[in-house]
Amino acid sequence: MSLLTIVQDALSEIGGTEVPDSVIGNANPTAKQSLALANRALKEAAKRTNWQPLSRTASITTVASQAEYALPSDFKSIVNQTMWDTTQRRRTFGAITPQDWALLQSWSTTDTIALFFRIFRDPSGNGEKVQFYPTPGSADSITYEYISNALTQTSGGTLQSDKFLADTDTSLLDEDLITLGLKWRFLKTKGFPYSEEFEDYEKAIAYEAASTGNAVIDMGASGLASQRILAVPDGNFGS
Repeated sequence: MSLLTIVQDALSEIGGTEVPDSVIGNANPTAKQSLALANRALKEAAKRTNWQPLSRTASITTVASQAEYALPSDFKSIVNQTMWDTTQRRRTFGAITPQDWALLQSWSTTDTIALFFRIFRDPSGNGEKVQFYPTPGSADSITYEYISNALTQTSGGTLQSDKFLADTDTSLLDEDLITLGLKWRFLKTKGFPYSEEFEDYEKAIAYEAASTGNAVIDMGASGLASQRILAVPDGNFGS
């Protein structure tokens, strides 16, 4: 289903209102309002849970003496326990809270061989970045999963923004959710009863969330003090 079919289906199911032949660029009040409500339904549904269809895989190749690295342009949040140094075959711990990051700065890099990371917004305005501790000393491959903030795609499958930009755009989320979300919002704005439609929407959200499987987002580590991370140096321990 495209944006156009989402709007047409929702309005046809409601009945008693005109059904536009186009949405994007249409000056008709119903079309304009339907676009705004469809985008609101899309963004609100995305916030309800961490949808698996929004999960992406990315990688970083570290550079010796470089601690900070750019994140994908569509980065929203990291998926918990997915960041690994595949070169060294070690888990990378994080995302570290500001409190734990401050604690790490008081450590000597000889105190641990574990690799930690934090996500922070670059004060220079270059978006969010990932920073590692200790600073990498070699070219290692770091892989991880993240949740994308791109919620729509073109008819050709190109990911784009968090809103519909063309009538032929499709949602990365289940489009029936967006249709149901549009229906109850449209009825509400018109002052009509919408409790039944809202209940249908909530049931659909719960079902879809349970059936698709959700990524676990790391909003910050629980604290270094609560993690038993052994500081065992590299070496040959054979007899």
